[in-house]
Amino acid sequence: METSVQLYRRDHKLTACALGDPSITLIQNDGVFGLLIADGAHEDSFSGRFYLDTVSYLAVRGGEWSCTGFESVVIQRDEQRLWVAQDAATGCYFRNPSFRPYETLFIFRADYERLQKFRTNNTPRQIVEFAMNHFGCLPGFYRPHGSLSSPGDYATAGDPIPISSPGYVDSLLAPVESGKNPRRFRQRIKAAAQKSRAILEKLFS
Repeated sequence: METSVQLYRRDHKLTACALGDPSITLIQNDGVFGLLIADGAHEDSFSGRFYLDTVSYLAVRGGEWSCTGFESVVIQRDEQRLWVAQDAATGCYFRNPSFRPYETLFIFRADYERLQKFRTNNTPRQIVEFAMNHFGCLPGFYRPHGSLSSPGDYATAGDPIPISSPGYVDSLLAPVESGKNPRRFRQRIKAAAQKSRAILEKLFS
């Protein structure tokens, strides 16, 4: 594995390190807008892996949205040369791997607290607007007519994962795929939602 995540300062310029600050990382921008909102970040000096700490995974699709809590998310380049994000606790992958490095933008602590208030107040569109405004200033991104256009090779690799992987992180917006057991799927989603609420209450209370 190797990491070379694109790290940006608040002024949208590349930076080598700002690991003590909160950040937002865009991991989906197709039918679902997927954002990792992290309280901090660190690099493992032994493996070189890049970790987001105390993470909220916001997924928005039209008028639907979900927010799932994770203690840590690792971002790295896998054996298939794709950029992937994984739940550090379970090894499950987030959907939409990327041919190019994920973009992580460090933000002010006050902005981070404001995003958390938007979440608790059930106003995710304000989080999306904040993220789109900032990512729209980065190279290869732009904002046409109130949306966000990202590069063609960004988070567009489909859903290939290693055979040994335990699977995907299940957003509450995840579709019931053909060939799956709908009842079992709903049970997994319910369990994931309960775990997420417990983590969010612990981390953000």
